[in-house]
Amino acid sequence: GIQRTCTGSKNTFTVSWLKPSTQYYFDVFISNLLTNVSSAYLGTFAKTKDEAKQKVQELKAGRVTEIFIKRGSSKSLRFKPVSSHHSVMVSLQSCYRTAHVQIRQNRKVVASQSV
Repeated sequence: GIQRTCTGSKNTFTVSWLKPSTQYYFDVFISNLLTNVSSAYLGTFAKTKDEAKQKVQELKAGRVTEIFIKRGSSKSLRFKPVSSHHSVMVSLQSCYRTAHVQIRQNRKVVASQSV
């Protein structure tokens, strides 16, 4: 969708459904609801930025790690067990709301549940 933010006399519009690394053409039309007068501005091209690569946080064996995740976002974590580990225990605790967790091994989902 399109989100409008007004700060003082400046309006900022954010379009959320655009694809990364893509060029778009924007044309702006305005109308005054009181006078019913409208105007058009000269359009312009804009290219979206490359998609940001998600950072992966490494987890260490035998350590408790606190991870803070902002509401509405996600984090990727990686744990590489040494060859002497026959099993691994993962313990998760959500402090505020239910969180959905997926555990993958060799890119295949091996566990998926809400905690």
